[in-house]
Amino acid sequence: MDTPDLRVDRLGAVMRVTLWRPESMNAMSRAMLEALRDTFARGATDDAIRVAVVTGAGKPSRSGGE
Repeated sequence: MDTPDLRVDRLGAVMRVTLWRPESMNAMSRAMLEALRDTFARGATDDAIRVAVVTGAGKPSRSGGE
């Protein structure tokens, strides 16, 4: 499930989560952390998902917190 801060897609048994705040170099916000928690909780209940890959939009993948 996509949110303003995350893009989530499935590639077979892989759940790819893309941090989607390139304007802030993907700095972690409270909303992003909550979305990540919810996304991983949903993924943990899906037996078809074997691995989760986290990546970031834009040049740097993550700059830190804000």
